[in-house]
Amino acid sequence: MNTIATPTLLDYPFPEPPAPGAAVTLAPGLLWMRLALPLALDHVNIYAIEDGDGWFIWDAGMGDSPSLEAWETLLNGPLAGRPVTRLLVTHHHPDHVGAAGWLCGRTGAELLMVKSEFLLSRVRIGGLFKDTDTADRQFYRERGLYDEAADGILGRGPIYIDTVGTLPAAYRSIKAGDVLTIGGRDWHVRTGGGHSDEMAMLWQPDQRVFLAADQVMEKITPNIGVWPHEPDARPLDDFLTSLAAIRDEIPDDTLILPGHKLPFRGLHQRIAELEAHHAKICAKIMKACDAGPASIGDLIPKLFNRELPPHHAGLAFAETLAHVNSLIEQGDLIHDTEADGMMRLHRTDA
Repeated sequence: MNTIATPTLLDYPFPEPPAPGAAVTLAPGLLWMRLALPLALDHVNIYAIEDGDGWFIWDAGMGDSPSLEAWETLLNGPLAGRPVTRLLVTHHHPDHVGAAGWLCGRTGAELLMVKSEFLLSRVRIGGLFKDTDTADRQFYRERGLYDEAADGILGRGPIYIDTVGTLPAAYRSIKAGDVLTIGGRDWHVRTGGGHSDEMAMLWQPDQRVFLAADQVMEKITPNIGVWPHEPDARPLDDFLTSLAAIRDEIPDDTLILPGHKLPFRGLHQRIAELEAHHAKICAKIMKACDAGPASIGDLIPKLFNRELPPHHAGLAFAETLAHVNSLIEQGDLIHDTEADGMMRLHRTDA
């Protein structure tokens, strides 16, 4: 996640986050809770919607011991008196899916996920990318990422396995266009790419509430990255297309409930800020290439004004390549392998 320094005039109707083990009532039958994360982004938002005699839960948090203990506190606190009947997990990242298997086992809840996100979780839990380690290292080396940073990003596989519990054997697949009846109201499933393949979102037009997951958040933008298994992917294009579709459908005064940070109103302004942020990064990349051919690794210190630890340098690489691939598709850059085996970028107008 990257911080966007652009001044913002968003409206924050709930400026104080919920305390550990407590909930904030956003509307009748709609609760906001938080779970701590052992990361720089130190929390994930969890939402609960009254659903008849039970609770519909939005996201599960990480599957580590502190999160499971926090869930016990919530189940015996603000969620007490109603069973958890359904759990919708937005995407396969561990801070959202990690505790899903445990929570479903603890409560008997049905798991709902987009099929691609469910299968990605299964693939990563199974460690099925281990057999590509050599090729993945070559991918990073050819594009100028130093070995320690490559080690930092490739070494995340075991962390995923440690923080994501076994998923239920069966789940309910959801997709864009589905309508879920929750608490007697129709909630419309939407999906968006970029940060994840098909992140689930929910839109309730009567109450004007949009569960946006990590697709639209205040102050930060989700990591939009390219990974070794799909080197020519264009997740930034997918992300910007998703933002345009959200702006076209969701009114500006809707209450946005994000996966991290605070709920807010001012959706269209926030989308404009996100679009401007990524356009600025693309402009910086083009300017950096003025001096001549550059690898992706060469670009990182020109885009990030601070020293990055190895894992963060790996994420910065993924984000930089995402912007580069969009510029290649637009015809602004060419990515060629040179005589020394390194891939470098050239401006097409040079």
